[in-house]
Amino acid sequence: MRAMVIAVVSLKGGTGKTTMSGHLLAVLHEKGHKVLGVDADEENQGLLIWGSLLRTPIIGMAVPTLHRQLPGVVGEDVDFVVLDTPPMKAAKGVVLSALRLADLVLIPCAPNTAEYNQVGPTVDLIAESADLRPEGEAPPHVLVLTKCKASAASPVAYRGLAESDGHVVARSQIPDRERIIQSQSSAIVRAAAGPFGDLVDELGFAKVAA
Repeated sequence: MRAMVIAVVSLKGGTGKTTMSGHLLAVLHEKGHKVLGVDADEENQGLLIWGSLLRTPIIGMAVPTLHRQLPGVVGEDVDFVVLDTPPMKAAKGVVLSALRLADLVLIPCAPNTAEYNQVGPTVDLIAESADLRPEGEAPPHVLVLTKCKASAASPVAYRGLAESDGHVVARSQIPDRERIIQSQSSAIVRAAAGPFGDLVDELGFAKVAA
């Protein structure tokens, strides 16, 4: 499987994993890449439900053997796979399986105590996946601040806290806008011109398949 696998992971539910996954798919599609979305959250199935409004194929694969099954499904023409994972408390085995495949892990986190407290356990599971991966190393992870209110001090404070804790934090952050929060009920247009497009440009992984 030559596709780059991006896993969107968080211990906590409601952090915006599905929203981030859908927008990443939209951005990469707009940039001309062949992409595949994988909904690994059997309980929520938000990406599958949203799939009829997205312009990219979405499949459901909420199984702890995802790392073995997915490579046989992804065609050689696919550039990127975006994995939307479930909360780890509900399905640790599925998340761990996704991490065995991941080339990059994105952790969405709003700048508040409830969400930031779950970053540590999420990173611990990423580290745990190292022993299960062929190269014996955990995939790199990037923390992405989400639901950021304009002119609020909290994003700056939590960015500093995360960096002092040793996390890589994306410069691009996702604003607290209603059209982003409610986007799962509509098609995404001009995604590359928005904050998720900035995130893709910053991380530079779209260049891998260019």
